[in-house]
Amino acid sequence: MFLRNNEMVRSLIGVYVPSVVMSLGLSLVVPIVPVLAEEFDITPGLAAQIVTATGLGRFLIMFPSGLTVDRFGTKPAMLVGSSVLAVACLASAAAPTFWFLLLAQAIASAGATLWQTGREISAIELVQPDQRGRLMSGLFGFGFVGIAIGPMVGAVAISLFNFRVAFLIYVVVALVVLAISLTIPSVKPRTSGGRGLKALFDFGGIKEIDPFYRASFVVIIMSSFVDFAYRMMANSLLPLYIVLQRGFSSTQLGSLYVLMGAINVALILPTGLISDKIGRKAAAVPSAALLAVAYFTFPLATSMVLLSLVCVINATGQGLSNGSKATYSYDVIPESARGRLQALRRTVGEVGGISGPLVSGFIADRSAPSTAFWVFAPLQVVSTLLLLFLCKETVGRWRDRKPGEMVRQEA
Repeated sequence: MFLRNNEMVRSLIGVYVPSVVMSLGLSLVVPIVPVLAEEFDITPGLAAQIVTATGLGRFLIMFPSGLTVDRFGTKPAMLVGSSVLAVACLASAAAPTFWFLLLAQAIASAGATLWQTGREISAIELVQPDQRGRLMSGLFGFGFVGIAIGPMVGAVAISLFNFRVAFLIYVVVALVVLAISLTIPSVKPRTSGGRGLKALFDFGGIKEIDPFYRASFVVIIMSSFVDFAYRMMANSLLPLYIVLQRGFSSTQLGSLYVLMGAINVALILPTGLISDKIGRKAAAVPSAALLAVAYFTFPLATSMVLLSLVCVINATGQGLSNGSKATYSYDVIPESARGRLQALRRTVGEVGGISGPLVSGFIADRSAPSTAFWVFAPLQVVSTLLLLFLCKETVGRWRDRKPGEMVRQEA
């Protein structure tokens, strides 16, 4: 069974609960973006670069976080990460200038990423390979519970007080996550690395992947680039499009995020079952296709009814993508390099996460937020085709190779 014993249940709860809480904090900043433009007297496109700052923080810490987990275990990463997050969010609440706020949020994002790396590998060690889809879908899906609640909490804080209160709430979130992380047992993945300075900077590479799956891993990396760009662009573009271009309120924006979060939660179990029982591609390919449709149709949604419909399409695509790239990559990455090669995949993804809001902000300032949706939508079409035709299936009825065959070929 997926939950084999009480110890596993307790361990999974210890991983899932702080994931929900952390995601709430991460999404608190969504309704803050339009407010920052007025608060610091800057353009909306520049205000949206708070999303770029968080992406930069993740990018800079990604390799160190993978190395930390592979060399020292998961608990140090979770404790240090949540502590840094708390301090950086306190600094964000007191930020005297927009540029100080950008720096503080980059540091906060680095702390959150370090914690998330430790959390994910702690979780992956708890289940068998044919249960990873359900585990990762749950991990990412329950995170969307927090993402759904966060924008509404942030909007209420802004309405009743100001944007600084939202960051103070984030401080409390970080402290709660730190307290829970103290109770999670540390997992130190097996590593093939050596000792000393050379081992410290051994980031790993594609050559560590079995040749049969290398092309698949490259496609997964490319698709992750598109996914990161898409999600970070959505965080910056949707508030601008819905609130500034279409004139809806922050509360209405929050309600749309609640809708998308609810759909994500509803898809947690179906996505995991599809991934484990049918195949990784059965979830990943439709996900990319639906996200492409959403980005093509967002600029056409001029009413709350149409916006809600497109948000349903978008949320369904996101729900099917919950952990899909991470699960796929864990299937092909050797245990000795889980932290480092996941860090490699996510670092490339973060390049998309950083460049997406930068380019979309540039387009939004010179045209409109809706234009940026159409500029980037074709990337998801390319991602869909690559996943469909080039990726090898790793589980399910149509898998291209059974796990034992890799060992026999290499022997």
